[in-house]
Amino acid sequence: MPSLEIDTITAIAAVIATTDYNLSRSDIMRETGMAQDTIVKAVKWFVSEGYLRRLDPEAQGGVGRPATPLEPTPEFWQRARTDTDWRIAILTIKLCGVTRRPEREVLLRALTELAVRLRVRVLCAKSQLNPFAPD
Repeated sequence: MPSLEIDTITAIAAVIATTDYNLSRSDIMRETGMAQDTIVKAVKWFVSEGYLRRLDPEAQGGVGRPATPLEPTPEFWQRARTDTDWRIAILTIKLCGVTRRPEREVLLRALTELAVRLRVRVLCAKSQLNPFAPD
């Protein structure tokens, strides 16, 4: 993973998973409130890991270079179903309807931290019960 925090990747994944159309980098930037360089690094990571695929740019009739839509791959949806942090973030957006960027960012960070703490507690409890149990 590039020098990006896990909650950055998780927040972007949740935004992608809860949108019913293919987002561009500028859409993701607008939805998350993250800086352009953060989004560029994250999208490169998502594409290199096979979670997103770049589609042909769509001309909107506006000025400048057309936006390149990013399509989630089957691998993206598989991880969205199995990764605990991604699932929590996606469910939070779906259930709580958090749409304002500052609220979403604070909530996603808190939930990601909670998920990490819960996972650590479960692993600690598991190791106390059976120190030879695999993780």
